[in-house]
Amino acid sequence: MKPIIDHIQITVKDMKVAESFYDKLMPILGFDLNRKTKGAVPAHEFDVVEYIHPQLTIGINSPGQF
Repeated sequence: MKPIIDHIQITVKDMKVAESFYDKLMPILGFDLNRKTKGAVPAHEFDVVEYIHPQLTIGINSPGQF
């Protein structure tokens, strides 16, 4: 079985700036931006953008507006 990292979460200060940066970086690393998801996680009080690859999900999160 090939080892797979399930999830990496990175906390960022400014979601708009970070999302713009990661939207440029992630395709270079093999991520398809069509699989990108966005949302809020009220239980943990943050907003999140996730970049999904078959072997890895990388999420950026920032304190939400709760």
